[in-house]
Amino acid sequence: MKNYYKILGLPNNATKDEVKKAYRKLAMKYHPDKNEAKSAHEKFVLINEAYAYLTDDRPTVKNWSITPQEAKAKIKEEELKKRMQWAKKYAHMKKIQEEQLAEITYDKIYSSSLGWLYQLVSWISVSLALLIFLDFKILTTHDVEVKFYRSYIDMVTQKEVILFKENTQNGKVMDEFAVAMSDISKLNFSKDISYNCQKSPLFNELIYLTFYKQDGQEQIFNHYSVYEGFYIFFFLLLTPLITLLSKGRNLLHIFGVYVISGLSFLVIFFLITSILS
Repeated sequence: MKNYYKILGLPNNATKDEVKKAYRKLAMKYHPDKNEAKSAHEKFVLINEAYAYLTDDRPTVKNWSITPQEAKAKIKEEELKKRMQWAKKYAHMKKIQEEQLAEITYDKIYSSSLGWLYQLVSWISVSLALLIFLDFKILTTHDVEVKFYRSYIDMVTQKEVILFKENTQNGKVMDEFAVAMSDISKLNFSKDISYNCQKSPLFNELIYLTFYKQDGQEQIFNHYSVYEGFYIFFFLLLTPLITLLSKGRNLLHIFGVYVISGLSFLVIFFLITSILS
């Protein structure tokens, strides 16, 4: 059995006050924050073990009922409690810091032009999402009768690009229509055959090519259409709702103002330029 009095540098008949005094002195000497020696940590643990052992209201060695294992367990339990208390305090301080940062940033945003600018971008983004949903999914397309004009292979996208002309006396050339290689076999290109192109009602986007075969009607999607990425664009355009609905002095709203609004602006710019081109 360890002689805990000896560890604290005391005789076996030392009083509890002497134990406390010796403990404080040695704890300051070997505390890891003040003593970086490798052996200091082990010595510090041993001192704490001895202190817990000798201050258990047992006046003499003969009456000790606590074992060294129990003393170690007691020390570990106390250390765990201290660490948990420290973790709670740290989490609380971190939360306060985040709230203060959010408040400062929020006030900074709404005291500048960025406040109304982000709201403008957000509402334009959500409105555009609803418009492309109506244009592609709800409203009926209008047909334009066309004839084959010419075609070429796009080596980058590995798709055949077809140009059609409106089937009128002075028919103008339509937008490029990209066909997947898997759909090429379905087409019978001839300047004598008429096809129908479907355009969206709002943005006049060339979406489908429809023609008739012996076994029925065939419809092919235009892979050059902006609606090729419809679901991605629709989702990205709706993300500003996160910012609008979380408005307040919180980090989610701040993140939305700087990141989501910026991303939405890029999507809006891309869609508008694609539709107008």
